[in-house]
Amino acid sequence: MEAKISFPLEWGKLAAAVSYLTERSRNDEHFGFAKLVKMLYYADCAAYIRTGRPITGVTYVHMPHGPYPDDWQAILQRLEDKQAIKILKEYVPKGYWRRRPVSGGPVAADALDEKEQVFLDEQLRRFADFSTTQIEEYSQDELAWHVAQQGEAIPYELCGIRRPGPPDEETIARGRRIAKRIREEGRRVSRVLVERDETLLRS
Repeated sequence: MEAKISFPLEWGKLAAAVSYLTERSRNDEHFGFAKLVKMLYYADCAAYIRTGRPITGVTYVHMPHGPYPDDWQAILQRLEDKQAIKILKEYVPKGYWRRRPVSGGPVAADALDEKEQVFLDEQLRRFADFSTTQIEEYSQDELAWHVAQQGEAIPYELCGIRRPGPPDEETIARGRRIAKRIREEGRRVSRVLVERDETLLRS
């Protein structure tokens, strides 16, 4: 697949965004790594659609359970090392143990600007009642997720475009052509798609 629009990873903002989401999800019984990365993905998408840049610069890739940050385990280890998050092992009444992320401390006051906090807050409200399974299935209705193959980067150019069910091969091919045209013409995304996506990503 052709190279996609990419951005430099901003570790300070990534650590702050992860800490922000985990701290505000401390009372969410469904919160775990799957929900964390999906909310981070949609916050980055919202920022990209409305400002032209994601909050964190993370490259997300197609994984079986939806979008995940590329090289997630290495990112997670660095976030732990920097004490942006801690990982707790807790027993779930359904009969199993799980690893749950919690905030490692207060978010740096100047790490996230007001707009970036708004994008994160929108996703916290939007997915407040979603279980892990629900948010994974929701993310798998994204055209951008279907366009990418296993392990491939998900194009920011198509984020937020949804269908009421998995798209067929013709729709996927069309999505790839749209993303390629956007890159070749040097445009972020057509105005029509921006307006459509803003509606989808605004709570």
